[in-house]
Amino acid sequence: MKPIHYPLVLTLLVLALIVISALPAQAAPPDRPARPTPVAPLAVPVQPVATTAPARPVPAVTPGATPVRPTPVATPVPVTDPLPALEACASNIFGLELSYSKTGGLSVQIARALKIPTTVSGEIDADATAVYGVTTNQGVEAVIYGSGYGANSDIEVAVSTASLCSLQFTRMESWPATEDDALALLKATYPGVPQNKSYDVAASTSNSYAFTLVTTHPIPGTGELTTQALILSVTRGRDGQVLLSAISGTGTYAASVPAD
Repeated sequence: MKPIHYPLVLTLLVLALIVISALPAQAAPPDRPARPTPVAPLAVPVQPVATTAPARPVPAVTPGATPVRPTPVATPVPVTDPLPALEACASNIFGLELSYSKTGGLSVQIARALKIPTTVSGEIDADATAVYGVTTNQGVEAVIYGSGYGANSDIEVAVSTASLCSLQFTRMESWPATEDDALALLKATYPGVPQNKSYDVAASTSNSYAFTLVTTHPIPGTGELTTQALILSVTRGRDGQVLLSAISGTGTYAASVPAD
């Protein structure tokens, strides 16, 4: 066995170390990138939501049933129907069946506009019911009733018991030559007034005739009589027209009709 040459071995080790140190250093493997820290999203400001009125509850509907629309509640207003009083006056007092183109409550202003006699319009007050009607044959009618009978459910009885009734017609008529002719014309126009009574002459001129009568009038359905005062008149108008007028006062209203 050959002896080991230690100087040679040392020389080789030194050379190996020199070679190794001369080699470039190996780069360290790259570190794994750090996981980014999660960032909280920016808070978006929330717009306030407008508050609305709560919805009305919808009533439950039974299947197969027809929904019923609720009826609005209204405060009842008492309304006086003018027709019963107008018809009672025209029929029971003056013997006429009339039709009306306009009816309503009577005020002083309306009475003035319709040229209703002041004997009637002067009795309009809060204690009585006053109505008017414009007829389809050029007539104007007014009725005031009450005086203790306004609450009577039978308007026909109330009108016959205590009322003022007026009815006027404007017509083309020959002017009556005498008082008798004038009274005959008025009786024919108002067949419900007494036909065989003796009327007093209240006016007799070239332009007007007027006749009055105080008598009794039956109250329908009672067998009783009440005092009745009447005034019938005819007045000359324009272009051959005449105004035929009748006023009746019964009961406490009889005193409102002038006797002369």
